[in-house]
Amino acid sequence: MEYEKALQAIEIHCDGLRAAAIEAGPAAPVPTCPKWTVHRLVTHVARVHSWLLAAIANPSGEGIRPETPPDDWEAVLGWWDAQREDVRDAFAVGPDAPAWLPFQGYARTTASWARRQAHEAAIHRLDAEHAAGDPSVVFDPEFAADGIDELLRTMVPGRTGWNEIHVSGTVLVQASDLARCWTITLAATEEPVVTVAEDIPAGFEPETMITGTADDIYRAVWRRPSAAETHGEHALLEPLASP
Repeated sequence: MEYEKALQAIEIHCDGLRAAAIEAGPAAPVPTCPKWTVHRLVTHVARVHSWLLAAIANPSGEGIRPETPPDDWEAVLGWWDAQREDVRDAFAVGPDAPAWLPFQGYARTTASWARRQAHEAAIHRLDAEHAAGDPSVVFDPEFAADGIDELLRTMVPGRTGWNEIHVSGTVLVQASDLARCWTITLAATEEPVVTVAEDIPAGFEPETMITGTADDIYRAVWRRPSAAETHGEHALLEPLASP
């Protein structure tokens, strides 16, 4: 995803998240995040923003910690607004500025943080909308495909301590509204091999398939309610689940 598009997505989805959170109210449960309330959801997002600010300010990674958020709901909203303003200023340095990231497989630059936060905001906007009872956001196919790609090709291979691979097999992820599919080969003793193609490669025989629009699949791989269809051995999907 281009840097400016990622920054625009952060703004759009944070605005949508905030509006849905206010509509739902701080005590509303978040059905897509069990045991969370809207208050906790907003606090989480604001705290992550404070974390990335520290990561950009100190690319060495030493002593990187998020700030402690206030407890009061109105204070949390105000604190998040301040964090968002600081995030805008931090990203003004451009996409290639050094920044610490805790995730393996990512270039340690502001561009990586912008992409990660675009999808963080988008998925949590969806959570807030579910809490408000109106999950109406529809994600642009290219944006959704980028989120699928980030999870399958960057986060899953670089995972640290979640969803270890204990199964072997092949998975096909195919977006019906884009000329794009992801083929995944899993082996219990190796990292997954993920490739992106316009067509299913010759000789590739998937044991499990996820099909639907890019929007549907985006929600599905990030473990949110979705109209995507899954066929085959569901155990092969466990190593691909989002953290």
